[in-house]
Amino acid sequence: MKSDIARLDPLIHFNEKGELYDTRISELDLQFLEIRVDIIMSNPNFPGIDFSYDKIGIWGESYEEYVSLQTRGKIVIHARDTREFYSSFTTKSEFLGYFYGLTLSLEISLFGITNDFNNDVVLYLIPKEGLEKGALLGYFYKGEHVVLKDLP
Repeated sequence: MKSDIARLDPLIHFNEKGELYDTRISELDLQFLEIRVDIIMSNPNFPGIDFSYDKIGIWGESYEEYVSLQTRGKIVIHARDTREFYSSFTTKSEFLGYFYGLTLSLEISLFGITNDFNNDVVLYLIPKEGLEKGALLGYFYKGEHVVLKDLP
């Protein structure tokens, strides 16, 4: 019977325990995935990037130890430094210049999803070692770029 269900609906699969699960994703998640692939393919030096829509504000709560931001109803972007790229910056102005370019690129990519990037998007910059061993490097919130990384 299980195999009959899976054969009828190609979006239903079995997990390791043999339980059925549904592989459908929302239209928004599909758009986020397509943007992510486009960014990675067109710029291999871009940091690891993930998009999500935070319906209930869970991301803001999970980052409260670093910064208190309201993420409910916002697109949340995690830009993780997968290649120790952020550590190559020697001055705050150099890092900010990169940060402005990053948000501009993302604003262009997300234009079909939101036309109010400043109010609809929260971006977290995460070091390569992650938040467990490092600290949040910076964030974009309500149109403001904030660098938390210690730089001259």
